[in-house]
Amino acid sequence: MRILFLLIFFSITNSIFSQEKNNPVHIFPNPASNYLNLRLLEDQYIEDFEISVYSLIGNKMNLKYEKISDNEVQLNIENYKIGYYFILLDSRKDDKRRIYKFSKN
Repeated sequence: MRILFLLIFFSITNSIFSQEKNNPVHIFPNPASNYLNLRLLEDQYIEDFEISVYSLIGNKMNLKYEKISDNEVQLNIENYKIGYYFILLDSRKDDKRRIYKFSKN
């Protein structure tokens, strides 16, 4: 079921997952090798979100991260296999979920 869910999200449209200028989250570098930075807009805070990472086939990944500032964290992805992953940001303030893709190389 999770696989189907992720495949549907992946195939709907690439604009949902794009790194547009007006996007409230900036993920860099993408693709990444060992570390991936996730930066929110200045008026948003990391504490307001629950962060999780899933593989392309829907497996929840172990996640270690270091807080860089109130609106930025650095995710440790060095133990992930090469491939595509999804970052899920679940808001603790409202019932919204944001999904972003990244590539591990």
